[in-house]
Amino acid sequence: MRPLVHLVGRLLHTLGVGVLLGLLGGVPAADGAPAKPVRLGVLATEGDGGRLAAARAGVEVLAAQANARGRPVEVVALDDGGSAAGLKAALRKLKRAKVAGVIVAPRGDLVDAYWKAIRTLKIPVVFTSVVSPDLTRNKGNAFHLGPTAAAEGVFAADALVVPLAARRVGIVHEATPYGAAVAAAVARSLSSDITLAGVEVWPDGEETGDVDAVAGAIRSFEADWVVAAVRGRSADALVRTLDRREQRQSLLFTDGNRRASLAALAPD
Repeated sequence: MRPLVHLVGRLLHTLGVGVLLGLLGGVPAADGAPAKPVRLGVLATEGDGGRLAAARAGVEVLAAQANARGRPVEVVALDDGGSAAGLKAALRKLKRAKVAGVIVAPRGDLVDAYWKAIRTLKIPVVFTSVVSPDLTRNKGNAFHLGPTAAAEGVFAADALVVPLAARRVGIVHEATPYGAAVAAAVARSLSSDITLAGVEVWPDGEETGDVDAVAGAIRSFEADWVVAAVRGRSADALVRTLDRREQRQSLLFTDGNRRASLAALAPD
């Protein structure tokens, strides 16, 4: 039961640099003197399926182009350590580095922590990951270039057709605006050749009775694939519960769930 995830590509990170340089004024000094270097931060999780490496690579593409045009750009890439505490430590380092803007690509379970933490920064921050619909209503210094939760639901519906060739599917989602938006988008975007067997809400917590009830409902779907619009602890709890119940089920996880810790919970 290995998770299949949609990954954010380099293009969004490169576009993010373009946005930051545009905000900061991406032109050389008018008098011909060397332009002052612009220092840009990149923040993601190092051991998260290459998320930080992909973000850094995307940023460096446009940074190299800017350098060639006489606009020096320095890249400061930092690992958030996969935790809220690690994120706070990385933000302190970014402040000390005096970056002019930051590209962030948080995994799913850290999005909310990122969104709150960047309020302490007085510089532009570009998100290239999916964020909850309720967060985007009050952006402040944040700019969102990643797909929306609804778009992610469409991606999942497409993947169920190709390459997964699904015929009967279910949906389980976390009890958040993000989870509800993904689930609704999957349901309305399903191919007419695919039967939607049911939709369940994953409980917030791991009370055995609650999670077993939902797991039992998932079993009753008799689905070849179940879209799992859950993140962080909810994703871990879902996999642990199915494993404890020896319930074999193919799960299509949404973006932000490519984590070694989650994959380790899933039986081959």
